[in-house]
Amino acid sequence: AELFHRSQQLARDLEKTEMGMILRGRQRREMLNKAFLKAEANLNNSLKSVGGIVETKFKEVNIDPKNMNINLAGDSKAREFKVRWKNAPQLLHVRIELCRCLRDKVGEGRCAILCSIFDRIGGNVLDYQDKQRSRRWKRITSPKIHGGKYSDDTLRFEENLLLVAPSKFVASPSMILMFELFLLKSKSFSHDQVFGWGVFPLLNCELDYNRAVSYTHL
Repeated sequence: AELFHRSQQLARDLEKTEMGMILRGRQRREMLNKAFLKAEANLNNSLKSVGGIVETKFKEVNIDPKNMNINLAGDSKAREFKVRWKNAPQLLHVRIELCRCLRDKVGEGRCAILCSIFDRIGGNVLDYQDKQRSRRWKRITSPKIHGGKYSDDTLRFEENLLLVAPSKFVASPSMILMFELFLLKSKSFSHDQVFGWGVFPLLNCELDYNRAVSYTHL
């Protein structure tokens, strides 16, 4: 009977100890969560004051049973933060598919399309490429051979260009994308010639970058 009483007392003591550990762990998580939320709010306010935008993404977390880490969110998802500067220039991808109805309007030779960003029609080109001095930017397509005959209707480029555009928060609705069709110099031409140009608005009606598939007349 005495042995049974001791075992019962030991079980109650272990249960109290376990409950105390669980309670202290819960209090510790709540304290850490409050401190994390306060630090997050301070970080957001500091970044917003200098023109930064914090983007939050949720991703799944694989928990290692041998190394159980405390998850402040209380679940199996963790937050990933990314800072995007409000006024910083943005990368802009432009897809050039083809140019139609060239026929004999353009002579025989190598053709290419140059894409540039202007502040307005007839204005100045916004050239961030020279300032960055990076080989990543690509404003002109690779040369394509055009036969110069009436039957040569379509010239396919199927190429992606990479430009640097002003942030949509500071961009003006008058800004445009200009496409220029060049006939490159050869034995028949001593210099590159522009045979056509067309423009397309950089921003849409919601003052965001245009993302639609569209056609531009040259």
